[in-house]
Amino acid sequence: MGTVAAPALVTVATFDTVAEAAVVQALLESDGIRVHAGSADLIRLDWSFSQSLGGVRLQVPRERAEDAIALIAAYRRGDTALVDDDAVDPDACARCGSTDVEARSPGASKLLLVALWLFPGALFPTRQSLRTCRACGHRWSIDP
Repeated sequence: MGTVAAPALVTVATFDTVAEAAVVQALLESDGIRVHAGSADLIRLDWSFSQSLGGVRLQVPRERAEDAIALIAAYRRGDTALVDDDAVDPDACARCGSTDVEARSPGASKLLLVALWLFPGALFPTRQSLRTCRACGHRWSIDP
């Protein structure tokens, strides 16, 4: 039986905190780059070891080092910020997209307010759940 040599790892970045190293490690792994976080376990146990150990060293296989360095540079420039393109503003009109919306409480909530006054232990939704777009007149409700 022959022995299999482990791939040569190259340190592509060092970080003072385990948290930041973990963020960059996840970024690299999401691009398919295998990452080893050297000294992370010791620094996680006692953060004061960070300086004496040289920080958390992120190491990658030599053949992926250039890709990793480019991704880390993009991270440090802020080019890797997450953008949620699917984010929907629940207060914007679904028909025209206007944010000029009137919010009001339904009559049932007002009755519940009276019930709360009569029965102090009662719970009721406090969110205004009926919406009317002032731009196009579209009406909708949001469940509390």
